[in-house]
Amino acid sequence: MKSLRSRAVVYGLVIALGLLSALPNLLSHNLSGKLPDWYLKNTVSLGLDLQGGSHLLLQADLEDLFSGERQAIAEELARTLREAGIRYGRALMIGGRVEVPVRQSDQLPEAANLARELARETPDGSRRFEVDQSGERLVLTLTEAWRESVSRDAVERSLEVVRRRLDETGLVDPSITRQGSDGILVQMPGVADPGEIRQLLGTTAKMSFHWVTREMGEGVAVFSLPGADGEGQYQLEKRVAMPGERIRDAQMAFNPDTSEPTVNFELDNEGARLFDDMTRDNIGRALAIVLDGKVITAPVIRSVIGGGSGEISGAFTTREASNLALLLRAGALPAPLHVAEERTVGPDLGSDAIAMGLTTGLLGAAMVIAFMVGLYGRWGLIACVGLTVNIGLLFGVLSLLGATLTLPGIAGIILTIGMAVDANILINERIREESRKGKPAWMALRQGFGKAYITILDSNVTTLIAVCRLPSVPGWQWAGAGICGHHWYWFVDVPVYRNCGYPADHGVANSGQGPGAVGDFRHRLAGQAQREGCELYACPRGRIAGIGGVVGGCHWPACPAWAEIRR
Repeated sequence: MKSLRSRAVVYGLVIALGLLSALPNLLSHNLSGKLPDWYLKNTVSLGLDLQGGSHLLLQADLEDLFSGERQAIAEELARTLREAGIRYGRALMIGGRVEVPVRQSDQLPEAANLARELARETPDGSRRFEVDQSGERLVLTLTEAWRESVSRDAVERSLEVVRRRLDETGLVDPSITRQGSDGILVQMPGVADPGEIRQLLGTTAKMSFHWVTREMGEGVAVFSLPGADGEGQYQLEKRVAMPGERIRDAQMAFNPDTSEPTVNFELDNEGARLFDDMTRDNIGRALAIVLDGKVITAPVIRSVIGGGSGEISGAFTTREASNLALLLRAGALPAPLHVAEERTVGPDLGSDAIAMGLTTGLLGAAMVIAFMVGLYGRWGLIACVGLTVNIGLLFGVLSLLGATLTLPGIAGIILTIGMAVDANILINERIREESRKGKPAWMALRQGFGKAYITILDSNVTTLIAVCRLPSVPGWQWAGAGICGHHWYWFVDVPVYRNCGYPADHGVANSGQGPGAVGDFRHRLAGQAQREGCELYACPRGRIAGIGGVVGGCHWPACPAWAEIRR
């Protein structure tokens, strides 16, 4: 009895906590105002297909990323060859390869060895590129393993940048997940027009600082970029004076003299030191601020700029300045993102889906309850109560995890209900089989649950394996609800149903259609035991425990009454 009470207390606490976790999903607005905010936030969010909103599938431009990687390798190799005193020509990008001419053929083997050493300068020692010789040229080709590593890292960093940008906009519960090898899926419930978000996410926001070349800038690699307003071209040094990654914070502000919107930025410690040195050594030169291949502004440095802060002005509107500050705070994307797919779900369609889901769910639940009660009576009612607790616990866990409910999720919950009913039917039918064999009620209960347990365990393990494989196929989102419901139904259906069932067996007739009356059996056994002179009920904990069991230290199967009753 002590064990039964302990289990009842444990199950009761778990069920109470689970139902309390699910309760905020059902509270009205009047009751919500009387409860703490941290508790009210413990709810299940509605997905895009239920609430309505926008769906964007972004695809990373990996070719642009690989092109930048090849350019970086060419610059590294040029610096290495220069330090080794090897004369070389201008690196060429041809068909996804880097070709570096070596002017003296006798230095070609040495240059190739230096390139192979450079290829292995990675944290894990893996080879970044293959080195071949073609005539008097070194041919460098990125390895497939390095391409996969670079693309994987770029997509992971892009996920974080996209997440920070959306957080800055104040969107509520956006869903950002990786899709395939180079895709990012963004779902924004409640957003009817994703145009501004699309533009925000599609902006790479790669900023850098370049010095504008002097008129007699001989020996310096230069390139030309247009201005942000589309007018004029700027001749800039190709070498980056300071990368935009040194910007720690950026905020929109207004120029006190002109009242025009500007962007004030702050640099980290290394950036502040670098900015101080470069402005001290280049007073009188123009410093161009480049964003995504366009020159925003190119002010002339009049004095040393210390303190690690600065101002970007460029005839911005308030919205443009605010977006630029947001992009600088969130960081630059490692690779450009292009919109591969865009969909918008209206709120009316979402409300229709919710109504349809509730209607079908309630109808299905009513049919299950009617079937179970009609076929199994009181035991069927106990099974339905356990099923209701199962659903409540499932929503409690989903609320605690901050999960998002979608139409596939509802399908997973309905599947969980079907699996739970199946377990109840197996248990009840097993008990019926044991009762038809003429076994006592307590023995039918014990063996019914025991024999059904293995079958239920096998079906659960098989289902769990199948559910774990679902993320590899389209429409797998209900797998989370299936896994969560799977574990809760295993907790509810067997232990809770069994512990609720044992007390209920006292009132069920032993008619061969279900568990019999254990109380009547006890009276028969007690009377027979007294006639045989066996002090069965003299034991301190005298009760039926099971075949071969011990009652309070008394081995009751040795009593002659047991042999008689068993016959």
